[in-house]
Amino acid sequence: ALGGQSFTGGAYQFHNNVDEYNVVENEWQPLTPMPTPLSRFSVGVAEEKVFIIGGTEKFGEDTSGLRNYLFTYNSFLDVWTNGGEIPIRLCGHASITIANEFYILGGNTTFPNPEKLFIRTKFK
Repeated sequence: ALGGQSFTGGAYQFHNNVDEYNVVENEWQPLTPMPTPLSRFSVGVAEEKVFIIGGTEKFGEDTSGLRNYLFTYNSFLDVWTNGGEIPIRLCGHASITIANEFYILGGNTTFPNPEKLFIRTKFK
């Protein structure tokens, strides 16, 4: 489980928690948190690493909460690194990985009317 948001006390709270589920023990184990609280990002896996792409740190009628983050998580070392930036700030998108290339589909780049979007980017 990675990040997300909750609505408490009349306001959204954003989270950076990372938890791993052990199916044998039927329990959750906390791992190193993401570098920043984030929601509505996409996740991809390539070369034994987990990638967090884009996302938002707040909701509103403007784009100030949108991010162009690219974080990489090494599950063997339980370490996050900053992988640079994607070419556009967005949230609510989907991504798929084919042969270590990420395809980012849809998402919000503007509010209240999202733009249509398709990005093909190879991450290393």
